[in-house]
Amino acid sequence: MGGPHLRFCPTSNDLLYPKEDRTRKRLVYTCKTCGYQEDAESGCVYRNEFSHTEAEKTVVLLVRRTRARNRANGTKDVHRAGKNRSRC
Repeated sequence: MGGPHLRFCPTSNDLLYPKEDRTRKRLVYTCKTCGYQEDAESGCVYRNEFSHTEAEKTVVLLVRRTRARNRANGTKDVHRAGKNRSRC
């Protein structure tokens, strides 16, 4: 899978940090030790992917539908601890 990965300086073997080159309007990776710079292939620095099970997707959809219905009716979301709910 393509995407952001760690880059290291070829001279000092230290980590290269992302930095904006404002004059060229590009993303570059810079070594804090020796000042080495290289252009980034893409503008993506960090990517966070979420994966949910089908049960989690169903719960999220039900919560959104309930909130949308409550907004349309002008009522507030109220979370009540019922008798049948388990306590942690």
